[in-house]
Amino acid sequence: MRNKEVYTQILKLTSDKEWMDCPKTVKKVQDLGELVIDGSSVRIDFKKVNGIAVFDEEKQQLRRYSTIQECIKCEQLSRASISRRIRKKCQ
Repeated sequence: MRNKEVYTQILKLTSDKEWMDCPKTVKKVQDLGELVIDGSSVRIDFKKVNGIAVFDEEKQQLRRYSTIQECIKCEQLSRASISRRIRKKCQ
């Protein structure tokens, strides 16, 4: 299985906010995580996994971006704040 397919499956499994409360889902994510070949050259094609979702509370609107660069430019946020938020959501 290729890394992109593994990442896609992990993202689908962790899309629910309460995925950590389900032991079967946690076990499946852990098993898939072991399949990922670690390396700095690995790139994720965010277009295949719906990228980054930003919810605007004032307008009650959800916007999706395929890359972090696109999100930075359109939302006028720093890369560090976006990356920090993604890491918090993944924990």
